[in-house]
Amino acid sequence: MAKGEEPIMRLGMFTMPSHPPERPLYDALQWDRQCLRWADEYGYEEAWIGEHFTAPWEPVPAPDLLIAQAALETERIKLAPGAHLLPYHHPVELAHRVAQLDHMLQGRMILGIGAGGLPTDWEMFGIDGANNENRFMAAEALEIMIRLWEATEPFQFNGKYWNVNFDPAVQFGVLDDLWTEPPEDIYTLTNSPAECPDQPAYVEIAFERGVPTEINGVEMPLLDLIVSLATIAGAHGVGRIDMVENRLAGVKSREVYEAPAAVVLHAVHKELQKIVTTKDVDRFSRAVSLQYADTVYDGLWFTPLREALDAFVDKVQERVTGVIRMKLFKGGCGIVGRRSPFALYEPPCARSAGEALVHSVVAIR
Repeated sequence: MAKGEEPIMRLGMFTMPSHPPERPLYDALQWDRQCLRWADEYGYEEAWIGEHFTAPWEPVPAPDLLIAQAALETERIKLAPGAHLLPYHHPVELAHRVAQLDHMLQGRMILGIGAGGLPTDWEMFGIDGANNENRFMAAEALEIMIRLWEATEPFQFNGKYWNVNFDPAVQFGVLDDLWTEPPEDIYTLTNSPAECPDQPAYVEIAFERGVPTEINGVEMPLLDLIVSLATIAGAHGVGRIDMVENRLAGVKSREVYEAPAAVVLHAVHKELQKIVTTKDVDRFSRAVSLQYADTVYDGLWFTPLREALDAFVDKVQERVTGVIRMKLFKGGCGIVGRRSPFALYEPPCARSAGEALVHSVVAIR
């Protein structure tokens, strides 16, 4: 064939891929990558990689991951899952993965889809393939995926197998306008203040060396305590956070969170620590908390800095034992009581000499 002429035959490659079950999966995947590199080098135009879940000889349940690796090691060949078996994926999740991979491959991606034909896969996923349920699921999944890719307006899809509520305005457009109040329907863990009980709830939270251990005198494991507190605080509208964050890359982003238990626990721990530590330790602890948050956010957990911060935190928490009483009412939470065996507060000594003199003069007048 002369240079510039069209090839007489275009070559493609399909691989299950098949491997002996005793071959280590890592070795099998390395061989598959090598085969894809050879196919690219020898001028093959496309390569398809199968997807299977219960076939011992075909051990690739995620061909898109293999494609993502191969994309970095090849130059021309087009790559395709052969095929994504739609009944075994949530269509929303798969539509996003496929779209991302398409952007990564810049025109070298082909999408293959299928309904799945292995009875062992049907059994594992609880699908009645003998009566074609897998085919009906694949058709519904494909309809959802196409609608997601083409949608310019919000839509709801209520199918036999999947329900989808697509409304990008909840995240984009509404929240990106810093002046706009978040819509009420984005909250799922907290009541609107207008719908909260007309009577406040009082919650007493006990700590032992910085760790919450009881709610209203009932001792419970930490996870159960968090779940219980989230239910109580959320019912009274506590835990909504609307903030502008500083991202690692230097940009700012508006974020809305719901964290009813975390909001209460943060407030009560801060107050308890304040009454059992000196002024300078309390102030320095605030700086440490900011540094700790940045360290974790920046992915520096396995560093000497984090270990050093832990040592300071552990030392301070030795005295953080006691009980804090909180009042929860229509979205607000406030400290209304404090008690600790290590409290540095003593009523007769609460005021300085100068403050006592001023109050005395005022009282005489």
